[in-house]
Order: sequence, then structure tokens, then C-alpha cells
Amino acid sequence: MLIPFCTLCRSKNSELIYKIRSWKMFKCKKCQFVYIYPTPTNKYLEKYYSVFKSNIFEKKDVIQDDSIHALQLLKKYKVNRKTLLDIGCGNGIFITEAIKYKWFPVGIDKSRKLIDYIKKNSLLNVHLADLLRYKCKEKYDLITLNQVIEHFHNPLLVIRKCKKLLKKSGLLYIATPNIDSFVSKIRKVEFDYIIPPEHLSYFSKRTIEIILKKYKFKILYIGSWSYPVDLAGIIKSFLNKKVQKTVNNKQKESKIRWFVIKRIKYLLFDQVFCRLFYKLLNINNGGTMIEVLAIKQ
Repeated sequence: MLIPFCTLCRSKNSELIYKIRSWKMFKCKKCQFVYIYPTPTNKYLEKYYSVFKSNIFEKKDVIQDDSIHALQLLKKYKVNRKTLLDIGCGNGIFITEAIKYKWFPVGIDKSRKLIDYIKKNSLLNVHLADLLRYKCKEKYDLITLNQVIEHFHNPLLVIRKCKKLLKKSGLLYIATPNIDSFVSKIRKVEFDYIIPPEHLSYFSKRTIEIILKKYKFKILYIGSWSYPVDLAGIIKSFLNKKVQKTVNNKQKESKIRWFVIKRIKYLLFDQVFCRLFYKLLNINNGGTMIEVLAIKQ
């Protein structure tokens, strides 16, 4: 079997961990970086995304909560910083929230559909652009990569480009799925964020640190967070057989009774238990999403 070179450290000492349809997922034994192989061509990705149906509009509330979470963290480090470049701005929720925190944001995205949507429905400053080809005269005080870096097969190029676009002492904020999270370790290939070719690179605290230190960024903060649904997913994966048995017995019960039981389980389990205890997943940076704030030196 052909073993590809690790994108981060160029080591060929990687192991195959998962197979997802026609894609193979490797983990470098030297630096722990996880990546998809073979690397899809730009032509393949353009065709893939031309028919790709994003659920970004269905996740409006989640994206808004994540945006506020990030902006609250950034607020602590602002100090005379004003300009912001949001890479992969999606439907514009983050930059809309950023204005409320007195930032002057610019957004870029590769999706013509999303950029057209923003321009049609708002006065936000957004552009149709690919980060690696993006050119501008201005340099920014802050660049944000909110669940974006995992879409690139070569994160080194992404961070190098961000460094060029940042002012001296500019800030870089990254949020991305955590391949070392409790959810990932338990659910393995069923981890919700293992979705090639949409996600091509998978990060941990260690690999994020390797990339940033390579380009002389100083890390100001690194942490993780999770969602209530993550705890629900873990518990349900353990109880999968029992749940399946219950589903099979569904036909033996009246439809009304089944609906009532299902609704009560949802309220008690998903809305009460998981919302009370999901933050336990964040212990020792084991949360589902890892975030880092770094400064250009």
C-alpha cells in the first residue's frame, strides 16, 4: 500500500486509520497530523462543491452562538485593533456579530451562492475569493478561520498566507474540529466531522501548535468547547444496540404512546441531562472543537 508523505513534517511514517468510501485517512506517527488521501484535485473539488448542498442556513443559531463565543474571547485581546478578515465567511453571521463588537470586518468565501446571498440581503463587505489567491493592499489586525482550515489539504499554505495578510502583532483566531476529542476517540469513524472530501485535514492541540510555531506565531490562548449533542452522541453510541431493539419494538406499541415516550426521552435526556453535563467533555482540552488565538511576531 502506498503511504503518502505527511503534509506537516514530510514523514512517510503514517498509518491508515480509517477508510471512508474511496478515501483513506492517515495519521502521521511522528507529528500526529491526520489527513485524507488521495488529495482531491481543484477540478474535483470545484465539481463537488458545485452540487454540494450546505446546511449552513439550517445551523444559523449554532453559528451565531459560536460567533459570540469567539468574539467574547477576542474582546480580551483587542487593544486598539480594528480591521478583521473572516476567511470562509459563509452566510455572514460572524461578521454581522463582529460589527456589534466594533470591528470593521471583511469577509471572503469561495462560494458564489453564499456571497451573492450576503450581497443581496445586507450591506456587509464581502468578496468572492480563494484565500490562497486573495490579494489586497490592506493588512489586517485580526484574521479568523472559523471551522475553515480543515477544508484545506495543506494547512501550512493557509497559515503562511494568513501571516502575509496580518499586520505586525496581528492576531490569528482558529476554530476547528478536534480529532483528539473524547467524541472522536469514542465514535471513531462515525465522528460527525469526518466528512471527506469536505474536510481534508484534522487537527489536535499538538498539530495546531506545530503549524503556528513553524511560522513564528506566539500562542496566547488554546482551549476547546463542545455541544450538548456531542454528549448525547457518545451515550447513544454506547446504547446503540439497546436503542435499535427499542426501535424494532416500536411497531408493538401504539403510535400515540410511542410519540409520548419519545418526546419525554428527548426532553429529559437531550434538553436536560446533556445540557447540564456536556461541558465535562472539555476537560484537558478534550472538547469537540479546538480553538486557538495567536499573535504574529
